[in-house]
Amino acid sequence: IKKATNIIYASDWAKKDAIDHYNADSSKISVIPFGANLKDEYRPRQYNNDKKHVNLLLVGVEWKRKGIDIAIETVKILNQYSSDIHYHLTVVGVNSDKHFKDVSIVGRLDKSNSKDLKKLINLYQNSDIFILPTKAECAGIVFCEASMFGLPSVTYNTGGISSYIKNEKNGFLLDKGLEAKDFAKKISEIVT
Repeated sequence: IKKATNIIYASDWAKKDAIDHYNADSSKISVIPFGANLKDEYRPRQYNNDKKHVNLLLVGVEWKRKGIDIAIETVKILNQYSSDIHYHLTVVGVNSDKHFKDVSIVGRLDKSNSKDLKKLINLYQNSDIFILPTKAECAGIVFCEASMFGLPSVTYNTGGISSYIKNEKNGFLLDKGLEAKDFAKKISEIVT
């Protein structure tokens, strides 16, 4: 870091970490967030006020760190308190022997496999909201992918996420420590 002429990080959080922990010279550092790692197959969708089914999508490979339990609990709460809208969560990236009501666990999808890539793109195209209650995140290419498909993201404001999610622009940053009921409230507000 000291010998570098220029230093590039993917988030403001990573830049701050380099300055705080490695005494990096801030004048040498540029922040260039990653972009989506998918080909652009965005299709505009028309929404109307009588939407009866809302698809949530979560893409993440670590059950605990990515907050998959919080996302599952969020869907449970949404469906408990909503009589006219049905919510469904699709989780990509993990496997589970457990079955959850209103949740589909897809498992890992390999972007270099054309069938898996097509399936992933189809999930983004047919989802309404991206949820990722991650407890720690340096950057987050999945947020770029969600934005590329026009999905608002609902996540915690932690790590480098704020370099990817601009609160109330392409998603919503919730304070770390909030619970599934808070995610449910925000998602219900978005749908309303």
